[in-house]
Amino acid sequence: MGKAMKILLLGAAGQVGSECESILSRSDYELISVTRRELDFACTGAISATIDKYSPDIVVNAIAYTAVDKAESEPELADQINHLSVEYLAQLCESRHVLLIHISTDYVFDGAARCPYSEDAVTNPQSVYGKSKLLGELAIQSLMSKYIILRTSWVFGINGNNFVNTMLRLATERDEVSVVDDQRGCPTYAGNIAEVLLVFIQRYTSGANIGWGVYHCVGQGDISWYEFASAIFDEAYAKNVIKKKPTILPIPSAAYPTPATRPMYSVLKTEKLDVFLGRKMTPWQDSLSIFLDHQRVVDNNV
Repeated sequence: MGKAMKILLLGAAGQVGSECESILSRSDYELISVTRRELDFACTGAISATIDKYSPDIVVNAIAYTAVDKAESEPELADQINHLSVEYLAQLCESRHVLLIHISTDYVFDGAARCPYSEDAVTNPQSVYGKSKLLGELAIQSLMSKYIILRTSWVFGINGNNFVNTMLRLATERDEVSVVDDQRGCPTYAGNIAEVLLVFIQRYTSGANIGWGVYHCVGQGDISWYEFASAIFDEAYAKNVIKKKPTILPIPSAAYPTPATRPMYSVLKTEKLDVFLGRKMTPWQDSLSIFLDHQRVVDNNV
């Protein structure tokens, strides 16, 4: 038996990172988990010191500047974390023959399409956040020979701020909730992203051929935020996670202005990933049900 492959997980306490830590810690790989608190990802010296310290075979980068609206007033910091630091990480990984798996976003598209975006669709980000994430992608693609970029969207997980957790909180605070109804996307459970990531790692470590590049990794099915909120309340009420269902008022995006422009249509096509996995991504309805089952267990144990 050879020694176990060493995986360095960056951003282990975040929404996607915590799910990756959970699933990778139960695998046969040697896992080193590093949180944002332990690694200042805006500091390239800290990044190189971390890589030198652990000498990983694989790096999973789940660190990102994700405060979409705040990025509009902090463009330099967003660019440093999502672009320049990623570029530096890619250089380090390439020079050491380390596989890099990087999490990206639907915000690299402008949302003007009317059919699902494929991986090679034209990018045209409309926000500082989206532009910084795209530049990070392009840096990896230009510098590395072996890499995986997973673009995802509308992510919800046990840890972190997300739409599902916000709706569950509002259900305890309000009788009426206004939700935009003219933006469509694919809700994606962080646990499903972690499962996909593990498959890539297993294939890589087994010596199987992998098509390096960008993959779209989102829950199966698309929906509006308004429809998603309705589904959350219905399912959460049925599972006794919430005691009452608020009334939901559909509103246009124009009625809820934000500093950053969101894609109106950010449905991502997953056929490339489906072929790789040999199955379709989990429908968002099934993932939401699993997520709420976990919430019910947590609530009952409080």
